[in-house]
Amino acid sequence: MDSKDQLIERPLLEENSLQEDTTEHTGDGSVCVRGHPASKKHTGKWKASSLTIVCIFCSYLAFSSIGKNLVNYLTRVLHETNVVAARNVSTWHGTSYIAPLVGAFIADSYLGKYWTALIFSTIFIIGMMI
Repeated sequence: MDSKDQLIERPLLEENSLQEDTTEHTGDGSVCVRGHPASKKHTGKWKASSLTIVCIFCSYLAFSSIGKNLVNYLTRVLHETNVVAARNVSTWHGTSYIAPLVGAFIADSYLGKYWTALIFSTIFIIGMMI
C-alpha cells in the first residue's frame, strides 16, 4: 500500500453539514432597548461599535492627560506636599481601575448594558466638562 493511496481528499465542510441561518433574531438572549429579542438585521455591526470606539479613545486620552498632570496641579495649585499629592494620585488611579468592575456589576444585575453605558457615559461627559 502506497502512502498516496491512503490520503483521501475531502472538503473541510461537508455539503450537507452547512446550515442556512434563516433565523430573524440573534438567538443568544440579547434584547433591544424595549426588551424584545434583538434582530440580526437591525443590530450590531460597525455602526453600533463606532460610539464605543470613540468613547474608549476619548476616555483613554483624558485619563492619560489627567494622570500626567495631576501631581503638578496638586503640588503647585493646591499647595500639597509631594507625599500627599502622590497618595491622592494613587487613590485616583485605583478608583479609576475599580470603577469598571462596579459598572459591570450594576449592568449585569440591575440596569443592563445599554442603560448602564448611557448613564455612565453621560456622567463621564459632564465630569469632563466641569
